[in-house]
Amino acid sequence: MLDRSPGVAAPRARLVFGRRSSYNAAKQENFGVASWEEWAGLDAAAWRKRLAATDEPPSGPESFGKRRIGAVVAAFLLTPAAGPAVLFTKRASHLDEHPSQISFPGGAVEPGDDGFWAAALREAREEVGLAGEELEFLGRRPPQPVLDHWLIYPHLAWWAVPRPLQPDPAEVAEILIVPLADLARQHKPGSWRVPDPDLASRYLVGGDILWGATARIIARLLDCLLAI
Repeated sequence: MLDRSPGVAAPRARLVFGRRSSYNAAKQENFGVASWEEWAGLDAAAWRKRLAATDEPPSGPESFGKRRIGAVVAAFLLTPAAGPAVLFTKRASHLDEHPSQISFPGGAVEPGDDGFWAAALREAREEVGLAGEELEFLGRRPPQPVLDHWLIYPHLAWWAVPRPLQPDPAEVAEILIVPLADLARQHKPGSWRVPDPDLASRYLVGGDILWGATARIIARLLDCLLAI
């Protein structure tokens, strides 16, 4: 499933790494953890518990105005080579909205969907062939507004038995499996609060930049995970 060999055309999924030395150890201590490297020693049960502990569903009516509603799923898995990781997609370059950007599987909530979680699962199946019965729901994260009038509801899930996935080329150019520790190395605490898009959360993922709403969702989640 995870192909790291150079020159492989149209991979089904690729394990990618980012920058190696940008995370400040002193900042980690502010979160009560000695090092993100401790994460490598945690098993699947411990990770499921940690991720579930970040559950933060909406507490009341939202005040984001009239926005289009979307739902995404952040699917986490345990990789033999790099420990806990999260699944992203790289959107197809021909799409009208957010072409070639890194995102979570997901999309618009449709009238026939039985809630936001069901919408996220439907989109994950359509985009990468990931079935809902393969995922264990772990929790929700606060909704993330997007500048182009979307409001995205993130859901956390555990993918216990990873298998080869095939992206739909109409929507997805590539599936990316990104080690969580690699994102933590680049994490700037509180960056998801910064309104200036040039200063907000950004992560190097392989040769691409993870930014925008997806980066803010990850940054806010990492703030919680590093505090546990």
